[in-house]
Amino acid sequence: MMNVDEACKRELSALFAHIAYETGDKSGFMEGLKHLEDESCMYGGAACVNDEEDGKYPATSGKNYYARGPLGVKGSIQYGMFGDSFGPISYMGKQRFLNDPDEVLEDSYMAFAFAI
Repeated sequence: MMNVDEACKRELSALFAHIAYETGDKSGFMEGLKHLEDESCMYGGAACVNDEEDGKYPATSGKNYYARGPLGVKGSIQYGMFGDSFGPISYMGKQRFLNDPDEVLEDSYMAFAFAI
């Protein structure tokens, strides 16, 4: 039976492995946290526009919800859900990150909170 310390170490190892994979060069894990944005989509590539039609988290016209942050979270639904959980009253709720998806990378705390 695994104790709590071992379980926590495994969970942290898995988290760091995912972060290294999502933000590295994909040629290996030597340069994790090199890219915090999906470079193939950063400049509005047609395949990367993620305007999902959702009643609760509608996409803002003209915004791209491509992978950003240490775990590459993407899609208007996930951006809206983060807005709800990050501070629904004091930070404009779900609309905060739907209106300005680049805001998730303005500081390291917010970027990692977005991943978690």
